Amino acid sequence: SPPLYDSSLPGINVTADDAVIRWIQVRNFDTGIRIDGASGVWLAAVKVLDSQGVGIDVVQSENVLIEGTRVSGSSGDNIRVDISSHQITIRGTTSFDSSNAGIAIASDGSFVDNSIIYSNDLYGCHISGADATISGTDIFDNGINAIYLNGVISATIDHNDIWDNGGTEIVLTSSYDVDIYQNIISDGLGNGFAIKTPGSDYVEIFDNELSLSIHLTSSF
Repeated sequence: SPPLYDSSLPGINVTADDAVIRWIQVRNFDTGIRIDGASGVWLAAVKVLDSQGVGIDVVQSENVLIEGTRVSGSSGDNIRVDISSHQITIRGTTSFDSSNAGIAIASDGSFVDNSIIYSNDLYGCHISGADATISGTDIFDNGINAIYLNGVISATIDHNDIWDNGGTEIVLTSSYDVDIYQNIISDGLGNGFAIKTPGSDYVEIFDNELSLSIHLTSSF
């Protein structure tokens, strides 16, 4: 008899605007959930587990809300948003145990809020799109950095609790107009740096609680 499903395809493929997906578990697909060319999609209380590639893949989509969702064990990024997408919100979501990044966003207008990102092999949160906010989130025990901003114009990193990541906790590379405030940043061993800013300009760092050093370098 034929197989009940083809694991080489996305478990759920969303191309319809204003789609709502709630209270479902998707497991062991190549891509858990793919949102492709859609607007106004809402994922709520979804579990995406053990994807062979990306857990949740957002492609050429806008105004997507991922809320109260749990993504773990992906061989690629747990949550990935491409450069052609816009206005993505990730709220109250847990992302852990991916082989790459917990969250990787290349779109503009991203907002990560009140989430937990931990134990991913590479980055907790990797951002390369403009107008990004990471707020009220716990980010810990990731292999390289808690937060890595690469070529970002305009970002806010505030009210996060960040600790015990493998490298520098927050790295801004070639980024511009970034505010970092009211974060708690620490490392149990007291090693490494809290923040590094290679090639970045107009960075404001204030009202943080730091137990590690800061290394500031600009493009000038």
